[in-house]
Amino acid sequence: MTVYDMDTLVSTGTMHESVTRNTQIAGNSYDFTGSGAILGISNPGLESALSQTSGYVSMGAWINYNSQEGTQYDMVFGYGSSWEEGLKFGIKEGCLCFTNKGIKELKVDTLSVSRGTEHFIGFSINLDNTEGRGDSYLYLDDQVYSFKIDLSANDPIKNPTTTNPFAIGSAYCGSLQDAFHGNISNLALIASDSVLSAAEIKTAAMQQAVPEPATATLSLLALAGLAAQRRRK
Repeated sequence: MTVYDMDTLVSTGTMHESVTRNTQIAGNSYDFTGSGAILGISNPGLESALSQTSGYVSMGAWINYNSQEGTQYDMVFGYGSSWEEGLKFGIKEGCLCFTNKGIKELKVDTLSVSRGTEHFIGFSINLDNTEGRGDSYLYLDDQVYSFKIDLSANDPIKNPTTTNPFAIGSAYCGSLQDAFHGNISNLALIASDSVLSAAEIKTAAMQQAVPEPATATLSLLALAGLAAQRRRK
C-alpha cells in the first residue's frame, strides 16, 4: 500500500490566492473560499497507479463544506483536463457525487452532506477493466454505498491527456469552475492491491498527517490525539 498525503500533492501544484493553510487544525488542512483551488498537481507514482488494470485507488479526507445555497458542484478532488476524462469526486446539490467517462455521473441522494458540519468522505475504486468486476465504494462518515465502474484500457482515467493532471478543490486541472467552498483536511490518496474500508483509509490518512516519532511507530494514543485535535479551536 502506498499513501500520497495532501502536503506532498500540494507541493507540486499551483495554490490560488483564495486557498490558505489552516494552522488551527492538526495535520494538513486548507481553507477554500470557493473562488480558487490547487491545480496542476503532478505525481508520477499516483498516475502510474491509476493506469493499472488491477488493484484499487482510494481517497479520503475530512471536509467542512460551506457552499452558498444554489451552488451545483463543490468538487473535492479531480483528475484529468476536462469533465470528459479522468475522475471527479465531491458534492453535488448537497450529496456525494462521483463521475468518470465510464459511469457518467453518480449522485447519491442517500449520502447527504450537511453544510457547516465536519464529515469524512472517501472512495475506493476497482481498476479492473474486466466487464462486471469493477466493484467500488463511496464513503460518508459511517455510511457505505457500493457501485460498479467499468474501465476500458483506453478510458482517460488511465491515460490523461494533460501533464500535471490532479486538482484539489476543483473538478479538473486548469479549471476554477465548480470549486469547493470550505475546509479540506488530511486528504490522502492510496494505491493498494485490495479494496480499503473507510476505517482503513482514515488510519492511513491520519498516519500521514502526524510526524513520525524518532524511535517508534505511531501508537493508538497518538492517533486518538490527532482525531481530537483536528477540530477547530
